[in-house]
Amino acid sequence: MPFYCSLCKNEEECCYISAFCTKCLETKKIISLYGIDRVNETLKEVFVRKEDQTKKRTDIITKIGLPQIKPDDSEETDIVAKATRSNKRTGFHG
Repeated sequence: MPFYCSLCKNEEECCYISAFCTKCLETKKIISLYGIDRVNETLKEVFVRKEDQTKKRTDIITKIGLPQIKPDDSEETDIVAKATRSNKRTGFHG
């Protein structure tokens, strides 16, 4: 019976020796080098949108007339994601 990574649940890589896959082991090493607080703060800084960034995105969506996104409505999310990608290709910046 194969064991999958405890952290990311990666089913492509079986973990027999460690509880983590190769990528998660790299992350664990980075945490041991820099500390969990610094790594967590960096992840938040890079990946989590701030309130002003969210407001700017909402203003752009409103300006170009796309429907408002509801958190649990994945169909509308796909529409907005496609529109956002196409705007990047055409150079539209609001």
